[in-house]
Amino acid sequence: LPDSIRFLGGLQRIDEVLLNLEEGDVVLVGPAAGWSRLPSGEVVDPETHRPVLELDDLALALRFAASPDRITSFIGCSIDPTRDGIKRYTRFLKGLSGAITMQKIPRLVEGMQRAMGEQDVRVFGVPPDSRFACKLVAADYRLKRVAMGFERLPIKGLVNYMDLLAKADRSAVRRQHRFWFVATHDGISRSPDSRIWSFSGPCLAVRTAAAGSPGDDDKKASPIAKRMAANLTSRFPQLARRIPVFADLENLVRLTVASEIALHAPLAASQARWHSRVLIDPDRFRRRTSPAPRRVPSLASVRKGRGRNWVL
Repeated sequence: LPDSIRFLGGLQRIDEVLLNLEEGDVVLVGPAAGWSRLPSGEVVDPETHRPVLELDDLALALRFAASPDRITSFIGCSIDPTRDGIKRYTRFLKGLSGAITMQKIPRLVEGMQRAMGEQDVRVFGVPPDSRFACKLVAADYRLKRVAMGFERLPIKGLVNYMDLLAKADRSAVRRQHRFWFVATHDGISRSPDSRIWSFSGPCLAVRTAAAGSPGDDDKKASPIAKRMAANLTSRFPQLARRIPVFADLENLVRLTVASEIALHAPLAASQARWHSRVLIDPDRFRRRTSPAPRRVPSLASVRKGRGRNWVL
């Protein structure tokens, strides 16, 4: 396919979905421009660095929306430490002796990372060997790097979780916490006849929960972890400008919602509905494949806490 089709004419964001029932069409409306490939692989507008939408992603979003399992399934990913890694890590910590000093930190970090080893990646709702899946995992991994302070971005008011813990009392650091993105739909509106749908504001938020809590119950998250999640959520527009894959993730959310609208918007029974004939059929439209993300390395971080305490 030519790039103009593969990258949907340079469409950078979906702001509206128009159901043109008379013509049997669905129109995706939003800003569009040119595109170029960054050294990191992202395809973006060379002026704004905003990623462009891709036809492959639209095809998978439509296939998910058409699936009979969509009500009970979801699109997402998870990065999880292995049981053996947790056991090795616990043994490593129990084997530590003597006071922690600045000179010991490099070996301590190396030992923590080696003990935990690689973590497993799981992908839900889309094929693991798709670019869609790679974007999900890349966004999740970068979020964790930002939260833990491995990427220090010049964004006013953004403080990483490790620096917050270093200033907290001991009760705040007794449990590990997870951070992840969720799709939010507060900014969606529609016309009375459900033929015009509009998106406004970011459609992503960051959530947190104490690791191991049932159903990732955020009620058991510490106040500092909740503060971190709220901080990342409020600064998402600035984060997305600095990290293109975050804007990519926002595009995937809007593509998926637009596909749901195209196939399932509550229209009058007498009105003709658009049907996907090519993109929804894996035999007629063959998407590109890429190596499936299966594992990521563990990263350890250490900060000097209050008094004689250290945060690992």
